[in-house]
Amino acid sequence: MDEVEVLLLDDEMGIADEVADYLSAQGVKAKGLSSPAMFAEELERLRGIRVVVTDLRMPGRSGFDFISEIKERFPDRKLNFIVMSGFISTEDIDVGRRLGVVDFLHKPVAPNLLLKAIVPLLSGG
Repeated sequence: MDEVEVLLLDDEMGIADEVADYLSAQGVKAKGLSSPAMFAEELERLRGIRVVVTDLRMPGRSGFDFISEIKERFPDRKLNFIVMSGFISTEDIDVGRRLGVVDFLHKPVAPNLLLKAIVPLLSGG
């Protein structure tokens, strides 16, 4: 696979893979993962990642904890974060904005809407 630009994290692997496949078919090089531990390894290995899409609520941890960990572990990487969740509160938006989340999408996310949120981030917009 060419240099991956988008990493997706969802505790439901089927969702992560399905969305990554859709994005890749649309010309956005994407990879889906279901484990935060695997995600950190891939982010270390794949230097072309520019967008991180994460589920907000996962077993044992929140997407915000994950984002904080990634930002701390990779302080020199310029990453754009998008959060997906079935329920997003005003407090979630406030916390996310403080962490640098650029977009919040309600699940189930239509793949074309996710694509629409990602493309400007890849083109520097």
